[in-house]
Amino acid sequence: MGIDKLFLLLISSLATAFAASVTGMGQGMTLLALMSMFIPHQLIIPIHGIKQFFSNFFVFAYLYKHLHYRTICYFVVGVVPGALIGYQLLAIIKSNTIFLVILALMTIITAIKPKFAPAIRLNTIGFSVLGLVAAMLAPIIGAVGPLLAPFFIRSKFERQTFVSTKACCQMAVHLSKVPVFLAADFPYGLYDIPILLVIVSSYIGTVLGVNVLHKIKQKTFTNLLRIVLLIMGIMMLWKLA
Repeated sequence: MGIDKLFLLLISSLATAFAASVTGMGQGMTLLALMSMFIPHQLIIPIHGIKQFFSNFFVFAYLYKHLHYRTICYFVVGVVPGALIGYQLLAIIKSNTIFLVILALMTIITAIKPKFAPAIRLNTIGFSVLGLVAAMLAPIIGAVGPLLAPFFIRSKFERQTFVSTKACCQMAVHLSKVPVFLAADFPYGLYDIPILLVIVSSYIGTVLGVNVLHKIKQKTFTNLLRIVLLIMGIMMLWKLA
């Protein structure tokens, strides 16, 4: 990978880590879209998974006092079987288009809050099912933030709890993808430099973003989150068009 592409990867990783630390969103799908412009397709999701894991880990490390542990525990219960199913689906499903369309529509509906949209609030078992579905689809669609966001928003978490708890759940999902791609013989050792770059830039972006998160008001956070969700939903549909 050339110096120019490594530089673009560094900037993209830092910017999206900052956005995700402020709003809890904007990293997964945005980074996938940016990476697709200058990185070969077969490298995107494996490297993206590593970057997402560490980015979410850094958010967890800085905001661990705000975690909603009950939600995390039930969510993680579903991740292991979901990852096993996802590995099987990876060999079967040739196109992720239908999943991305559904995800885009869910994201837009959550952002604009139409009156017809049901106010679904998950119970404990519901978060286990969400963990299963997220881990199952993660190897196929790459980013799971837009899938989790509608259900976390309806849980009425404070901004630090929303960002940290969602980050911890996503960390579990992205960690589950590593064995999947190792089993698929992805050569992580050949891409140590880009992997190191995304880890370092994720740390810097997270530190900057968490500082902003502590300073903004809850209403500002909610408005920013809905704007990011709307943009992401439109971006997904535009990319599929």
